[in-house]
Amino acid sequence: MRLDIHTAKREEAAAISRIYAASWRQAYRGMVPQHYLDELPDSHWTEALGRWIDDPEVSVAAAYLDGTPVGGVVYRVSQRRELPGCLVSAAAQVLDGWGEVVSLYVRPDAWRRGCGGAMLRHAAAELSAASCEGGFLWVLRENLPARRFYESNGWSDDGATCTVELAGVPLTDLRYRQNWK
Repeated sequence: MRLDIHTAKREEAAAISRIYAASWRQAYRGMVPQHYLDELPDSHWTEALGRWIDDPEVSVAAAYLDGTPVGGVVYRVSQRRELPGCLVSAAAQVLDGWGEVVSLYVRPDAWRRGCGGAMLRHAAAELSAASCEGGFLWVLRENLPARRFYESNGWSDDGATCTVELAGVPLTDLRYRQNWK
């Protein structure tokens, strides 16, 4: 088994978007409205991923297992910004000087094969090298497998929450973080 993680190229945006969509359909069953997942197009993230790949302040990495695309991770140095449509808890102070893992998804048939952990470590190493004192990410409260995954990789819930509405349903994310300095 050979895992390659590299800086994504614009022509990889569609493949990464397909991975994100497949992962959402599988991982968020019973958490996100099923009709939303059923109607989620494979191309949902293609445009956004293309913009992020072109943005020098955002990093996108693609993961290939034995030459087949299996994952993607988006990360950046945290910016003081509003989270559109998000009701943030009082505990969610801005973490200036921290790195943010914006998204990380692995194709369902590659789950539990080390790809996600390797991508998370890749993003953390890159952000730490950019002098970030730690990293944070948001994870759906009901997504217990993802929470266990992050916890097993040394990340912990810091008490901050962000609630968004998706297809008319409020969903709460928990902020996980890890100190590096």
